[in-house]
Amino acid sequence: MKFGEGDLELLATDLKEAEGERRDSEKNLREILEGSPMGVAVVAHKRKNGCVEAKRLFVNDALVKLFGGTSPGEFADSDVPETWVDLDQLHAHNETLKNGGDLVDFEVRRRRIDGTELWVSMNSRPIRFDDQDCTIIWHSDITERKRVEEELRESKERYRELFDESPVAVWVEDWSPIKHMLDDIARRGVKDWRGYFTSHREQLKTAYDSAEAIEISLAVIELYGKESKDHLLERSTAAVVIDEELDAFLEIVLSFLAGRMTVDIEAKDTAGDGSEMIVRRRVVMPPKYRDDWSRVIYAIEDVSERARAEEQLRQAQKMEAVGQLTSGVAHDFNNLLAVIMGNAELLLGALQGKAAKQFDAVIKAAERGAELTHRLLAFSRKQTLQPRAVDLKALLGGMINLLDRTLGETIEIKTLSAQGLWWAEVDPGQLENALLNLVVNARDVMPEGGTLVIEASNANLDEASAHYHADLTPGDYVILAVSDSGSGMSPEVLERAFEPFFTTKEAGQGSGLGLAMVYGFAKQSGGHVTIYSEQGHGTTVKLYLPRMREEAAGAGDGTVTEVPRAKGETVLVVEDDADVRQLAVAMLEGLGYRVLQAPDGPAALVILDNCPPPELLLSDLVLPRGLSGPDVAEKVKRALPAIKVLFMSGYANHAARHRSLAMTDAELLNKPFSMRELALKVRGALDR
Repeated sequence: MKFGEGDLELLATDLKEAEGERRDSEKNLREILEGSPMGVAVVAHKRKNGCVEAKRLFVNDALVKLFGGTSPGEFADSDVPETWVDLDQLHAHNETLKNGGDLVDFEVRRRRIDGTELWVSMNSRPIRFDDQDCTIIWHSDITERKRVEEELRESKERYRELFDESPVAVWVEDWSPIKHMLDDIARRGVKDWRGYFTSHREQLKTAYDSAEAIEISLAVIELYGKESKDHLLERSTAAVVIDEELDAFLEIVLSFLAGRMTVDIEAKDTAGDGSEMIVRRRVVMPPKYRDDWSRVIYAIEDVSERARAEEQLRQAQKMEAVGQLTSGVAHDFNNLLAVIMGNAELLLGALQGKAAKQFDAVIKAAERGAELTHRLLAFSRKQTLQPRAVDLKALLGGMINLLDRTLGETIEIKTLSAQGLWWAEVDPGQLENALLNLVVNARDVMPEGGTLVIEASNANLDEASAHYHADLTPGDYVILAVSDSGSGMSPEVLERAFEPFFTTKEAGQGSGLGLAMVYGFAKQSGGHVTIYSEQGHGTTVKLYLPRMREEAAGAGDGTVTEVPRAKGETVLVVEDDADVRQLAVAMLEGLGYRVLQAPDGPAALVILDNCPPPELLLSDLVLPRGLSGPDVAEKVKRALPAIKVLFMSGYANHAARHRSLAMTDAELLNKPFSMRELALKVRGALDR
């Protein structure tokens, strides 16, 4: 094809116009980039001697200002290394530009001309500029955003730390499915919510089980078991915390519906080791979630120790109140008896025959009434005591014939005294009366015969041990323990054993004042009395009598000043009483031992199958779930022949051994025990 002169002129005109449009377009682009509030750089890529060079063709004022410069000339290179905090990022950035790649949300730390740092978001795309293949790079200052993000991250970390380190177990749940159910019921016109759910308990339970756990604190895992956090989150609060307490759940829902968004509940629960505990749950609906119920917070606290202390306080207050009452009654009754007996004796002198015998019966009845008031005064701690130093071994030796006659031929009596027995500071006459009362009670629960053991021993109670007995201060005591092989007491009888006039005997066979008098005598003497009993296993009553300090040097206590500690051993503690188990575990850990713990025999055997073998088994004698302490020891010995065994019991030493310990070489630790006593027994068992 041939072009004429006119065609060439036309083509030249078109090219000139296109060139003009290109220049206008480039001018407009430059003006747009120059006026952009974002920092802009245009970088050209040229190949030279087989290499690719990057050179800035354009920098706007916003970029100069962003980096604290004064003119675009300061940024003539492809990039200024001094403005980069991380040079590796600079090299990666330049290589990407040279290879014609795109940078998308490339966030880096940069440095201004004055040395201050900032965060920059760099975004790029290919562009034609000055007839060259270029890359345009947009720069945004994101320092403030990064600061806010960092503060948010730190805030979340602080929240997580506080959440996990809280001593109170915190459980967060989503109750929105329950809210949907309530809204659906409300649309039906239900007004009586309580009545509706009382007759629709299955629907209530279904709603309860639909609660979805969102988050739990570490304290929840410590409280309810060592299961993994993820597994716990898969379970609802109904399954783990509330344990089917639908009535309590209904009260929470009704409170929320009534506008009261904080509810406190205290109830029994089961810990991760299977033991029973008392927990206090505060259930809270935060204000921002009151429309959708998507967040409900449980704050769960184990208050077993507080509940136990409160129960001890209530019991002590009850006994104190009864003591005040009986004291007043006894004093007034004594006055009446004095009038009756005095006038009866005066009349008796003027009468003869049958009338005289009748008045003699009146006088004898009044004398028995006087004895009754004497016992009431003993319980209320109003009797007159004359404490002095008493050698219990000698006292028992002097009473043995009387006790033999009291018990009869079918009951064998044994008296035992510890080596280096301390002297007690006590009224010997009243102590003899208390001991006689205990012996008579023991005789009555062994009608077919049996064994009675009276044992005297020393005890040093530290703060932890004394804490478990109301009104008992730490210190040295002489223990007089009376143990029988009778039928034992039920928990209900045990709770009321010291109450005056409470008795399980037939009418006319006892006043119910024997143990009450012993209780009052022990308290008035500055000591304490405990009963340890289980049905089918007999009873041990322990009198804690203050030690007579003046006689200590003569008696010789053989106290060990240094408390032996662990040598890297592990101890398995098996005890069904949660308070005693926790005390033993805390003491052993304080002595440096690694401790495994179980509430019963079956749980202990499971632990042995899943944990490193322990060197010592420390077990209570009487355990629930079909395996006694000796049974557990026998099974453990089969699996671990080298393991040492130490039993603990509330029974006196000889009484416990009389109950046929399976392990003939096992030692016995008496409850309650001090840390020193525990340390000596454990170390002795391990080193034996």
